[in-house]
Amino acid sequence: MNVRFWVLCLAMVVVGCANNQPKRRPLVTVGDPELQLLQTDRDFSRLAQEAGASSAFARYSDAASVRITSSGPLVQGGEQIRQALQQMPAGSILAWIPREAHVALSGDLGWTWGDFEFRPAPGDMSAPSHGRYLTVWHRSGDGSWRISADIGNEATQ
Repeated sequence: MNVRFWVLCLAMVVVGCANNQPKRRPLVTVGDPELQLLQTDRDFSRLAQEAGASSAFARYSDAASVRITSSGPLVQGGEQIRQALQQMPAGSILAWIPREAHVALSGDLGWTWGDFEFRPAPGDMSAPSHGRYLTVWHRSGDGSWRISADIGNEATQ
């Protein structure tokens, strides 16, 4: 009886510990929020290359959006960001490649990062600039992703 008692106690402890393990999401699932956000950033990049950065930022920004660059002033609000980006020389291209996305368990906040390149307009002899970016996203009332903050850091090499 003494051995049975201790075996039963041990079994109860093992079962209790197993049930208290934190629930982990699989790395990739169908409808995975990270994959959806990564696709949003890819669509954002494609729109910037096709229609221009100002149009792309206008589409994915709202009144709360902020854009921070290493060389320019902080710009707040979707309309102000669009206007600032319209100052880019005609024919220049801002392109980026999203590398990774993460979404909070709540599903309403996330971030992406990747590599960007600014290509001067044809005929401009300036060298392209490149660097890394981090974009923080929030879900809007309609469920779509909108930019909370976009931060770029130009590479020195």
